Amino acid sequence: MGLTYKLIGGNFYVFPLEQVLENRGITKDLFNVDNNAVIDYNCIDNINRGAELLLTHLNNNSKIALVVDSDVDGCTSSAIMYRYIKQIKPEANIKYFIHLNKEHGLSKDIVIDDDIDLVVLPDSSTNDYEQHKVLKDKGIDVLVIDHHEAEGGYSENAVVINNQLSENYPNKQLSGVGVTYKFCKALDEILGLDFADSYLDLVALGNISDMVSMKSEETRYFVKEGLNNIVNPFLKALCEVYKYDLDGKLNISKVSWTIAPKINGVIRSGTHDDKVRLFEAFVSDDEVFCITMAQDCKAIKSKQDRDVKSAVPKLEKQIKEVNKCLILDGNKLNANYRGLIAGKLSDKYGVPVLIYSDMDGEYVGGSFRGCNFTDTFKDDLESSRLMDMVAGHQGAGGWSAKKKDLDNIKDYLNWYYKDKEIRLGKEHEVDFELEGSQVTNEFVNVLGSYEDEFGGDIQLPMIAVKNIGLTFADVKITKTNIIFEYNGIKYIKKFATKVLKEEFQNRTIMNLDLVGKVTYDTLGNRGIIENIQIEYNTQLRNAQGTNP
Repeated sequence: MGLTYKLIGGNFYVFPLEQVLENRGITKDLFNVDNNAVIDYNCIDNINRGAELLLTHLNNNSKIALVVDSDVDGCTSSAIMYRYIKQIKPEANIKYFIHLNKEHGLSKDIVIDDDIDLVVLPDSSTNDYEQHKVLKDKGIDVLVIDHHEAEGGYSENAVVINNQLSENYPNKQLSGVGVTYKFCKALDEILGLDFADSYLDLVALGNISDMVSMKSEETRYFVKEGLNNIVNPFLKALCEVYKYDLDGKLNISKVSWTIAPKINGVIRSGTHDDKVRLFEAFVSDDEVFCITMAQDCKAIKSKQDRDVKSAVPKLEKQIKEVNKCLILDGNKLNANYRGLIAGKLSDKYGVPVLIYSDMDGEYVGGSFRGCNFTDTFKDDLESSRLMDMVAGHQGAGGWSAKKKDLDNIKDYLNWYYKDKEIRLGKEHEVDFELEGSQVTNEFVNVLGSYEDEFGGDIQLPMIAVKNIGLTFADVKITKTNIIFEYNGIKYIKKFATKVLKEEFQNRTIMNLDLVGKVTYDTLGNRGIIENIQIEYNTQLRNAQGTNP
């Protein structure tokens, strides 16, 4: 079939870094951010009011409930809050609540006892207006430390600290853990302490995992500082257990693709006891326990991967035809897997996917994933005026609607996308399109040396390479990888499938085209190309379906 890709930019490979920076819409100055990027925490509304509220309750020996939100950002936010409180008052009476499923804020599974005096909600609850009133009417104070957009402004029954609502605070690309860190900086100032900065490693993990923009100078500064000083025992344990996958690196991309998914695997797929132990690991100084939990994260994530893989073909049986969207019944699925499975199907069929389960009464709801022909799927759904709720990011989130409207939603999306072309498989955006003979060591060394600066929405340099001539003697096949060199450049295909290995083994002479990302080999001390897709020649197709 050939590889499908799209060249972005001018393919100016003589100055490769400059071409990539131009394609990303950034300058090299972003790679050199310092503490001048930090914005005064006083620019965030209610931050000092919230700090005084917490300190008042601590001074009064109040009973405090800490609600741990169910994602990595939520875990790290609550871990910082818990650790900080225990650091300033070890005897503090604080109880943490862990969601039963992947729910958020003051959901029905969170039952606050009447004898609680203060509820603290890091990374959630800005929009829980009704629940705030119920608690306030019971005489329970509510402190929200969040970054999610608000549907109706500030709650009248809670102290809400939220960068999205703070007009004088320009950084809207700081996740909940970042706002929690800012809150601790305010506490530091009031108490004359300097504790908050010791949690920057968790600030880095939470922001990377929540996929906020790394183009924000302040967020980027916090992430870089955190990754350069890992002190949290559980995060250290995760780095130790996954050191092979990390390749001796700890950067934005490695955290995003190696560390974060293991934690999310527990949150999505673990038992409630697993989730409790996960949070306990984040707040523990017991190195043995942290290592054990890190190993458990790997096992739980592996089981999740197997479960999702087996669930996909079962759901595919519902697909009779593929138009411009798929709406599938997920009642027999583990609800925590709906988003993952929707993503798999979207990649495979090239269309948006909505998976639902029955809710109360006449409504259904579930997860959605967009596709490569629309960057605004969330908005597109809302434009139908058939949805009860749409939340999350443009390409991934949750939704609900009346069950009787499902066919109407499908008809609307088919009409709305009638002029869109379905492209099966992933369309790779590449910065360069070169013959194998044009790729030099200088080229890959320059780009590879900046690997730590890329990641998140600043994608690693991508390249389409054509006409790589090899013999089988040039190829090394290991248990997991396929490695070869051409024109002095090292290429590696990690986690190669059995089928791909057999294809290499069955050819004595081969000519390859590939799409890959430029990274850095710390052992070899040189830039390399990590292959994402390989095609035997054949031909390499651009996004218009023609030969370059």
